Amino acid sequence: MDSVMQRAAKESLMPCKCLMVMLCHQGTWTYTWEAPERSGPGPLDPPGLAWTYHSDAAGTQDVFSGLVGASIIYRPGELAKHTLDVPAPPGSNLIEEVLTLFLIVDENQSYYIDENTLNRTSISEGQLQVNRMDAGFQESNLKHSINGFMFGNLMGINLTVGTQATWHVEALGNVVNAHTPHWHGNTLMWAQQRIDIISVLPAQTRSLVMTVDNPGSWIHHCQVLNHRDMGMISMYTAG
Repeated sequence: MDSVMQRAAKESLMPCKCLMVMLCHQGTWTYTWEAPERSGPGPLDPPGLAWTYHSDAAGTQDVFSGLVGASIIYRPGELAKHTLDVPAPPGSNLIEEVLTLFLIVDENQSYYIDENTLNRTSISEGQLQVNRMDAGFQESNLKHSINGFMFGNLMGINLTVGTQATWHVEALGNVVNAHTPHWHGNTLMWAQQRIDIISVLPAQTRSLVMTVDNPGSWIHHCQVLNHRDMGMISMYTAG
């Protein structure tokens, strides 16, 4: 830890600190760290870049039990543009932000697998271990999800036509969690390219800017056909 802090002290740091409050058996624990300038957006990047965080106490079980998320590092002063009491500067129309996590959740490795099986099926406690060895049962617990939802059940992604939105995508997991997020209806800018599809590997994030100019309800999904067919599909609305 000392070597990490010493190295960070030598770097150019943003004038901000990041806080994370962690829950534990004895209460809470607050971690504080500073974001070096290299972790934020470059000249051609969106105003904020996403970084994945997750619990690594028991990495596989923790992730598949939901202990995963993202932090977003902004340019200095950028957050002031998005507060309710500070109007956006003239010419700025970047007012909305979305983050989608593409993850095949292996609920066989979740802390909650036995609890969910007992509470939501007719299987008895004595049958648990036998049932968990069944190949069909194991396959049924691979949830091809976006933000934890499948088959278009993720709600609330509503964008405003005539604006731009930052859209962050991330992936986590093992070798099968290589994804190709695809947007119908509107295009995005990434690395000075206009695209509607991008690749994202496990533990990788991509931050893009969408030009919202085509109203309607549109599909956002993984273009890997097996992932899409197994439920890795959602909707967003431009209106």
